Amino acid sequence: MTVLLSLFFALSLRTQESPEIIIERLEAANTRRLESLGPYTARRRYWIDHALLPRTYVVVEERYTPGQARTFRIIERGGPSDIYNRVFQPLMDAERINDVESARAAVDICRRNYRFTWVRFDDTAHAHVFQLDPKTSNRYLFRGLIWVDARDYGVKRIEGEPAQSPSAWVRRTRFIHEFQPNGSQWIQTRHRSEVDLGLAGRATMGIDYFDYQWSAK
Repeated sequence: MTVLLSLFFALSLRTQESPEIIIERLEAANTRRLESLGPYTARRRYWIDHALLPRTYVVVEERYTPGQARTFRIIERGGPSDIYNRVFQPLMDAERINDVESARAAVDICRRNYRFTWVRFDDTAHAHVFQLDPKTSNRYLFRGLIWVDARDYGVKRIEGEPAQSPSAWVRRTRFIHEFQPNGSQWIQTRHRSEVDLGLAGRATMGIDYFDYQWSAK
């Protein structure tokens, strides 16, 4: 009976909502979540795995306050400074830049910035899958697939590549970015990339997000 109910639920989701309605609900849900997002701290571990490089990582404390650029405090690091300066630092800088309201509006996942094409319904993930292609040349946009949760329209997974390289030292990168629900929010939990480091060859880069601590507004 449980299997039949799950199948009925999945089929009803597929037949009752048009792609346009799903996108409208995604945009509305994103707006609500941003407006309700309060201050928090969290930790991240950035790392690169490459057979010819020493163990390279940095652990940072992230601090977010609505209306302000987030800050990052280094807790621990190891490996060559070049990788920190040319790979990890630009990623953190990009987040600070896009915390400014005008900049954030230009990278939001919405029809203003992307062309949406419905691809399929993922029964396993209970999510609608869309192909996104950037409408502008903004370097912080991406092209690829997103999974939109069928129950509350949060983005739970992104697979793709940046519209432009995030670092002059990184020639090409394919990534998977994952999110999980936390109360009314969807929080970042895991990022994995296959990165072409030029002469150094290909490497795996990851970001692990943990220790979220929420504060009262």
